[in-house]
Amino acid sequence: MEDTIVRCLGLVTQFNPIATAPGALIQAENCVIRRENVLENRRGYATYGTLAATPSQLLTYNNTVISHHGTTLSYDNGSGTFADYSGSYTAPTGYKMRSVEATGNLYITTSAGVKVLTDVVGTAARSAGAPRALDPSYTLTGVAGFLANTSQCAYRVVVKRTDANSNVLIGYPSQRLWITNAAGGARNVILTIYIPSEAIAGDVIQVYRTDAYTAAATPDASGDEMKLAYQQTLTSSDISTGNIVVTDSIIDSLLGATLYTSPSQEGISQGNDTPPLCKDVTLYKSQFMFYANTETRHRMFLTLVGVSSLSAKTITLAGTTYNFGATEIVSGGGSPQAKAFSTGVIASDIDETARSLVRVINRYASNTSIYAYYISNAEDTPGKILLESRTLGSSAFTLNASDSAIAAMFDELLPVNPSTSIRFTSSNDVKANYLFHSKAQQSEHVPALNYIPVGPSNRAILRIVALRDSLIIIKEEGVYRLTGDNPQSFSIIPLDLTVFCKSKNSVAVLANQVFMLSNQGVVSISDTGVQVMSREIEPNITPLLTFSSLDTYTYGCAYESERSYLLSTMSTSSDTAPVQIYVFNIFTRSWTKWTYAFTTAVVNPSVDKLFLSKSSDVKVYRERKDFASTDHADPDYPITIVSVSGTTVVFSISGATPEVGWVISQAATPIPITDVATSGANYSVTLPYAAPSSWAAGAAIILPGIKLEVELAAWHGGAPGLLKQISIFKVLGDPISENNDASEVVSTFKTNLDANEEEQPINTGSQGWGDPWGVFGWGGMPD
Repeated sequence: MEDTIVRCLGLVTQFNPIATAPGALIQAENCVIRRENVLENRRGYATYGTLAATPSQLLTYNNTVISHHGTTLSYDNGSGTFADYSGSYTAPTGYKMRSVEATGNLYITTSAGVKVLTDVVGTAARSAGAPRALDPSYTLTGVAGFLANTSQCAYRVVVKRTDANSNVLIGYPSQRLWITNAAGGARNVILTIYIPSEAIAGDVIQVYRTDAYTAAATPDASGDEMKLAYQQTLTSSDISTGNIVVTDSIIDSLLGATLYTSPSQEGISQGNDTPPLCKDVTLYKSQFMFYANTETRHRMFLTLVGVSSLSAKTITLAGTTYNFGATEIVSGGGSPQAKAFSTGVIASDIDETARSLVRVINRYASNTSIYAYYISNAEDTPGKILLESRTLGSSAFTLNASDSAIAAMFDELLPVNPSTSIRFTSSNDVKANYLFHSKAQQSEHVPALNYIPVGPSNRAILRIVALRDSLIIIKEEGVYRLTGDNPQSFSIIPLDLTVFCKSKNSVAVLANQVFMLSNQGVVSISDTGVQVMSREIEPNITPLLTFSSLDTYTYGCAYESERSYLLSTMSTSSDTAPVQIYVFNIFTRSWTKWTYAFTTAVVNPSVDKLFLSKSSDVKVYRERKDFASTDHADPDYPITIVSVSGTTVVFSISGATPEVGWVISQAATPIPITDVATSGANYSVTLPYAAPSSWAAGAAIILPGIKLEVELAAWHGGAPGLLKQISIFKVLGDPISENNDASEVVSTFKTNLDANEEEQPINTGSQGWGDPWGVFGWGGMPD
């Protein structure tokens, strides 16, 4: 009988080998099935660049590869030389750095919050968002002005920033400053506006004001509907000074645009906070930036309820002691001191004293860790203060009073120095199951109320991935899906709570689907549900799922043009690094395996090549993809040719043992090795033909060949119960020229009755990397 197998199904190890379809493979190493039923060598890779430390993450930005290694970010110049950005960058605890491109910028997750690159070639990444404005102060001036006697108005200040990609960022407004003119005549207002330490030259200070309101009998009736009165671009001199002084003389009818937090606009609850510290970030429907598994700044809220026992007393905040006295001292002439007002009007005294304390905290030069904000609005009781860490990811801070009398002036009662209490240690909201989202098309504007809890609070969000029509949320307990076009229509539903992610670093997006390694093997997640993709190789995958280090040593990468998902993972439970890659082609629906591994990988779209790094290796490697025979070689080694004589070459090499099929190249001429022997400390190899005259003693390189190994599932010719004798075995090669370069082919045979393997080498004897299979007949004596 004659049987022809014309299909190649890739790895299939799950099913009864007798019942498995013809063309199934039980071994498929270092090969790919890009085209239906065609088996090919995988491409090799070459050393591309060297870094100072092992890369922990490779990212792309504007068609450029960026490496995170140690605490450094570096960008590729296009030729394998990596230049460092200034600054220090650490990934969020327990997670790799994640990134997303939006509005021309690259947004990166770090342990100090989201950082933003505005250009590939730059000096440093900035913190996301614009600074929150600090408290302004005022005096009345002149003998005439816009503010009539007994009239009142209110101010807020914002910091506006326009980045290098023309994105306009507007920060959270300052506290509301209320002014009443009791000078006996109309006056203008001199404002002293203090500049937050995060401000930079080029930022714009905008001053917004309400219309003047004449109602002496109604305290603070001016409201919060504010319009632009003044703006000034900051210079480096302003930054050094720490404040600007402006005079407001604008009549109401000339006020400009309305402040975005005015009641007629978005309201103060939609003030633009900066993005929280997060473990993952993605852009949804090109409009909303989502931040997952979040942590806010450390904060403390307190309310001053009296002033009678403040004089000559102190509080200690974050290690700095602040005094209360008859004057206000910020620096020089004594330690920082807030003025304790005592006019007999308790509400006014509380208001003024609290504002003084805020001013002193913010302006004391030795305080570089805490900002204070006065947050009592027109409709609130006076004295409310927010204390907040200046940076994300910082430690908690404490507040103590010098004695019980001053402690009683705050609600709740402050702990008395030197003891501390958990009640007055700052706290931050660590919400592992929270999603924060930005305003539409404002990636860095994230109001404090723009959050959505997802599933149980004790189960963390591991990854978020935006597809075309939904946001896939991968949590510890399952998979969720967010849909909707705006915050009012955002809706989250469980997509599958029986699928658990086994490695957050295995998650990758391919063809508008999410692929990952789960408790059910490799799955794909789409808008419609979850589908198991690794059923055919479950005997290979299932043992991995029990490994305690699987999450640590498993990584995924999507390769769109190759239609492939690459899963780099362990092989045994004792592995301390990934050692193999399982490759799934979504078009041919086939699995193969590669015998190298990566710890991070990314495809640079500008060259459409895979870039990767390995465990404990400071190099960045790049896929060989020139569509030539040299594509099929792994990283080359330098050699030193000792002598050349006809078909014999003697050379020295370090770090590798040459094999038949490897290729020596000197003077741009590659020749394969047909035989290898040792010659003292050197190697003596035989070439298929004499080396060219251009070859000489000196430097050269050797390119390792890629050993493709496949084993077909047991062949039984449709009759597994009958003994058979095979007289002829033929291999059909791809007839398309240049598609199959090989230097040696070996066929191995065994049966269930005789497990001894018999090999039949099929050598082409060709030059270079071999002639296409099928050009001439192969084989020796029939087996």
